[in-house]
Amino acid sequence: MALFCCDSRLLPYFFCRFAGQNVMSRAISRLTFGLECDTMTKAEKADLKRRKWLSPIPVQHIVKKESAVSEDKVADEVKDETKQEKKVELFPKKGSTRGKNPREIEYMAFDTSKPHTLPESPEEFNAVTNTKDMKVFMEYLIGGYNDAMYSAASDEIGEFINDAWDKDTQNQFRLAVRNYSKTAETTIEEAVQLIKPGVDKGWAKKVARAEEAAKAAALQPA
Repeated sequence: MALFCCDSRLLPYFFCRFAGQNVMSRAISRLTFGLECDTMTKAEKADLKRRKWLSPIPVQHIVKKESAVSEDKVADEVKDETKQEKKVELFPKKGSTRGKNPREIEYMAFDTSKPHTLPESPEEFNAVTNTKDMKVFMEYLIGGYNDAMYSAASDEIGEFINDAWDKDTQNQFRLAVRNYSKTAETTIEEAVQLIKPGVDKGWAKKVARAEEAAKAAALQPA
């Protein structure tokens, strides 16, 4: 009632004030809506926008509720993956015999893509492979070592590796080159030409930092 009894000259003031607050509120709501939806797909954005205008619940509450549900879902998925029961076992694999007339064969082997099935001790290895003789176990161990060393030495990326690099840099370089070559469908040489200059620069910076740290340590009073 007080509003209608006031001076008519104040009506434009009240109208502008309340209208401005409403516009500002809607602008903030739209800005928040846009920021909250940055990680959503187009379909999710359209669905959320539709419910924003049909539902009396503020859009921020909808987004927060769905974000919480999404986080819970991701946490459950991670929990399910980590809950995989540890069970050392062998899996059937297919291959071909060597020789002039190869034929298809099937054999049992470890699956390195399933870490929870791999042995973590000689006892687990012997149990699943039924290896009871230490001599046979050592033959497996020596054979595996030799194969690993041959694979590392005969790797086509090895010729491009700087011997001065540490093991971590060498491994990262191998991984980057192999992944890029596979993803971009290029040759190993093309991938090396693209990646190696950057690795060389990074290694030079790493060496320079180490030298500066050594000089600084040498200047420190004993």
